[in-house]
Amino acid sequence: MEYYTVSQALVVFNRSITKRTLYEWLKKIETYTNWQFDKKINKDNLSFVGGRARKVMFLNEVDIQMLQKLYDEVRVKNVDLTKAIYELFLSPDELEALKEERWDYDRKQIIQT
Repeated sequence: MEYYTVSQALVVFNRSITKRTLYEWLKKIETYTNWQFDKKINKDNLSFVGGRARKVMFLNEVDIQMLQKLYDEVRVKNVDLTKAIYELFLSPDELEALKEERWDYDRKQIIQT
């Protein structure tokens, strides 16, 4: 599986979106769902913070496909960003729990009754 930095992913992404907006979306996805993007040290382009190599976010083909779907929902179909994130990045069971108000937003998990 091939990985892309966010800057590289923007080229592959093939949608009209700024780097800043994409980073905001990525942060919201990780905040609202259990979906996590890979973070690792970019050995091709090292950057340092406090004397330590800084980890950067990497996206794979699946991540990019999901983000393209998110873009289409939000920018083409005018669906609310939060709603689109939940619909695309939650599992069917998690989405059903959310609709039935059995979703713990802080722990990002189904509330067992």
